[in-house]
Amino acid sequence: IVRTKVTEVLSIGESAKTIISEICRSEPDGTILAKASAAFPFEKSEYLDSIDISGFCSAPVITLAMQNSGASIDPVLRLTGEKIPDSGGFFWTCAVVSEPNILTPDYCKN
Repeated sequence: IVRTKVTEVLSIGESAKTIISEICRSEPDGTILAKASAAFPFEKSEYLDSIDISGFCSAPVITLAMQNSGASIDPVLRLTGEKIPDSGGFFWTCAVVSEPNILTPDYCKN
């Protein structure tokens, strides 16, 4: 059940990735992404307590803090992007900041 809730929160992270892509296409690589957090229409959900977008267009970071996950400690997930040269896209990795990996989807392991 926890894994399903984590997957739901990660789907919200996909929307944040889209915002980052849009900003970074129109802004130079040095753009600080703090304004992406302001542009992201975030509302708390049953399982997502907060979302933070930080870093630069060359290396964006999305931090998703969960709530009501059913885990002993609600997971904090970090999506880290690496800009792919000459494509405008990103390669994303997912890591758990605070909870055993057994509760997360296979693609989000430390």
